[in-house]
Amino acid sequence: MQNEFTEFSFEKIEELTGNDPQAVKHFSELFISHTIGKDLPKLVAAVEGNEMKEAGEIAHRMKASIDLFSITEGGERIRTIEGACQYPDGKARATNEIIQLQEILDRVKTSIEGSIL
Repeated sequence: MQNEFTEFSFEKIEELTGNDPQAVKHFSELFISHTIGKDLPKLVAAVEGNEMKEAGEIAHRMKASIDLFSITEGGERIRTIEGACQYPDGKARATNEIIQLQEILDRVKTSIEGSIL
């Protein structure tokens, strides 16, 4: 399944699913509803509340989904957020990275929705 958007790829999902379009669609729906729809807002709230341990755990979970879609810049951002959460004074760094991550994931969501959903 081709996409014109170069910030992500379905390649790993296609490989895992034997190139099953319904499975790719299912994983994409899960990514949008869980990673973007639930985990991202939880990450924002945890960082805003200075709950850095929880934010780090959420970032760690999100990393796998972001990597599954080969979102390279998003992967770099989530790793930076996860690292920043290990420090009590990491809130500012994590906040700046989250802003960038939100923009990336918004573009990816729009592209996924336009291509297969």
